[in-house]
Amino acid sequence: MFSSKQKSIKSMFSSENIKKAEKVILKFFLYNTIPFNTADSGPYYQAIINIIGEVDPGVKDPTGYQIGKQYLEKVKKIEGYIDSIKSKMTAI
Repeated sequence: MFSSKQKSIKSMFSSENIKKAEKVILKFFLYNTIPFNTADSGPYYQAIINIIGEVDPGVKDPTGYQIGKQYLEKVKKIEGYIDSIKSKMTAI
């Protein structure tokens, strides 16, 4: 007879995947000497984890160039646009 606490195959695989993810995250923090409390420092870390769970496994991670140059430039352009709208609104 099976015990009521026996795990399903699906839950066993998902817990194995969770363990793999935890190990990779730990290695990332250690290798890059990122303080562990960074994971608790705001909403963005959890947002990264959430979106990775939703993305197709075949999607490649962005390069340092993309993050530091292309994405940052897009953010700066958007901020500049927002600032120009704010200044027009205060001039009215």
